[in-house]
Amino acid sequence: MFSLYALLGKNSPSLSNESLVIGLKQYFRDAADFSLAFERLPFAKHDTLALRWGNWLVRVSYEEGESGSCLGMTRNRRTRTRCFT
Repeated sequence: MFSLYALLGKNSPSLSNESLVIGLKQYFRDAADFSLAFERLPFAKHDTLALRWGNWLVRVSYEEGESGSCLGMTRNRRTRTRCFT
């Protein structure tokens, strides 16, 4: 298992689950065995977007605001972000 973080700046386009679905469907439009579905994991408060492609399963999610700024201590030290919990 691994995590891939993309930090989007203030000038980045707006992001929502709906825009993610539209973009991913467009990108994978010719791919066989591709599907997208919203699923809720046990004990989770929110649905996640499950992208399945062949034997691959990727859970796509994002965070906004202060919580999105505090994803990892290594990055926080590098960007000098202060986290509030």
